[in-house]
Amino acid sequence: MEDVGGFASAISIWELGVKVQRGHLELPITVDRLACRVEGGGVVELLPVDTTTWLRTLSIEWTHRDPADRLGGGPSRDGNLEDRT
Repeated sequence: MEDVGGFASAISIWELGVKVQRGHLELPITVDRLACRVEGGGVVELLPVDTTTWLRTLSIEWTHRDPADRLGGGPSRDGNLEDRT
């Protein structure tokens, strides 16, 4: 794995799982195993999706229909939203 850290929204793991279930993505390991590796790897921190996070997304100008895409890049650790997609 990489040795440069970062943050991602935990919803990203869920979105990967949906893509696998629908046959749009193949992974060499299960999504559960991937999530464990990401969480245990110490490189990427998965940040929770809570009410505060969702409310912060309201300040983002966004035309896409999928509200989860507002969280794709995830909030930074200090709570600021950054568009990293």
